[in-house]
Amino acid sequence: MCHIVVTDKLTSVQLCELNTLIQLCCQTDGTKGISFWQSDMNFIDRFPAFYLMYEKNKLISIISIFVPDLQECELYANTLPEYRRQGHFSRLYKKAYKTIRTYGIKKIYFLNEPASPMGQYVLKKIGAKYESSEYLMCCDINVCQNLCDISALTYSVNKNRGVFETFADGVKAGSIYLEIENTTASIYHVEIQPEFRGMGYGTETLLLMLQYLKTSGCQRAVLHVSSLNKIAYQMYCRHGFVCTEQIDYWIKEVKK
Repeated sequence: MCHIVVTDKLTSVQLCELNTLIQLCCQTDGTKGISFWQSDMNFIDRFPAFYLMYEKNKLISIISIFVPDLQECELYANTLPEYRRQGHFSRLYKKAYKTIRTYGIKKIYFLNEPASPMGQYVLKKIGAKYESSEYLMCCDINVCQNLCDISALTYSVNKNRGVFETFADGVKAGSIYLEIENTTASIYHVEIQPEFRGMGYGTETLLLMLQYLKTSGCQRAVLHVSSLNKIAYQMYCRHGFVCTEQIDYWIKEVKK
């Protein structure tokens, strides 16, 4: 007989059980194992974010919910392979959905890895719709393109703020936020000023930054980009970035 535990914070034992469950799912599905377990990150204090199903003392299925604001939430789910297609997710989801609706949240985003066809099957069954994908992209800086003298831009780096900025004739053209750890640079929030867009300055800003990273001893650059931003994604692909991980976002409106 299965029973469900609902809690706003996982114990150390539950965290260990969750880790074991996710590892088993990853081994079977060939996935990375996306999950959420840090309840203190939720916008709503003491939100009941975790729904755990046990068969006797064995954790067999879990739903966790991340609430970034009062309008929407992200839902993560994992079920042991041998317990799938038995209605366990449906039972957990029914409880979680009731909580989400009680708090007035309007949208649920489901995160699924494309290597998990079972996840896609379940999401379609409950009426969720695919919206977009997020790609983790990596670049080997040692083989990135060398700008030499082709760039019309100059640049400056504020290491304290972690900001790389480019300028055209002294006017700011673009900026990239960087976080460097050991020999890996994480790239955040690439922005080109409106008056410089569509003129190739985005590409030049990216390549100048990669050249700077290369001279700084970095060997790898990583970033996230949405499938909705096709221009940026294609630019990264053209200049040495390859997709190493993909997460699909499915959405469902919460009925009043």
